[in-house]
Amino acid sequence: MTADILGVTLHGTGPEPVLVLHDWLGDASTYAPMRPYLDGKRYTYAFADLRGYGRSVHLRGACTI
Repeated sequence: MTADILGVTLHGTGPEPVLVLHDWLGDASTYAPMRPYLDGKRYTYAFADLRGYGRSVHLRGACTI
């Protein structure tokens, strides 16, 4: 994985993309219990780990607004 790319877990193979972002102090695994109920034939879900969490824990930088 390149140092500047977010970690993403894909679910489904549908033509419509859906970007799913986790809440503060979580990661993409937060949504694991609901994945079996998602329509993977209609949608492709991208569960992103935001910088500093989960598969993106290696990404560094200032946290500013």
